[in-house]
Amino acid sequence: MWALGTPPVRRLIEVLQTRVTGEVLATAETEHLWVRVGGDSTVQRARAGVIAARFRHYENCDGQPLLHDHAGCQSSPASG
Repeated sequence: MWALGTPPVRRLIEVLQTRVTGEVLATAETEHLWVRVGGDSTVQRARAGVIAARFRHYENCDGQPLLHDHAGCQSSPASG
């Protein structure tokens, strides 16, 4: 839809994708992130405080239009 949309439709889709990405990362921060810590790679629940870098791309590897984001996330291990 993004690739075929008019400029206003494309802008709206990008705004909505940004909003949804934020909501997904917020949910992941509070409900789904686990980290490995220490020499034995103990799995622990991550603390709140995710740092995410989002990279938006407008094309796929073949140069075809494809709006998509990549997010690299990092969180601190849970204390105690």
